[in-house]
Amino acid sequence: MVEKKDRNGDVLMIPGILSEGYGIVPRRVMADRDICPMAKVLYSYFCSFAGEGSDRLPEMEKICRDLGISRKAFRRYLKELVKKDYIRLKHRIEGKTMVYEIVIKGVV
Repeated sequence: MVEKKDRNGDVLMIPGILSEGYGIVPRRVMADRDICPMAKVLYSYFCSFAGEGSDRLPEMEKICRDLGISRKAFRRYLKELVKKDYIRLKHRIEGKTMVYEIVIKGVV
């Protein structure tokens, strides 16, 4: 179980598997026949970090290891998601860090 305090000092207790992070994946992405299944897996992986309030993703090497894909495959799947405008890439000004912005069409 994970305990997180908010700005007011209130404690949120997250039991079980959700304590390691979770996310919501739009059905539109999952139903999109123009992107391959592994691109959908990568998108879902990115979304899984949004639910924990984190603004950081693991490094590419860890993502590739977790998903069992190569760096080349990672870039290919990411390119599919960018082409469909499900993800936008931004370079952070203070360094070489790549920022991935998840786009939820119709909401953002």
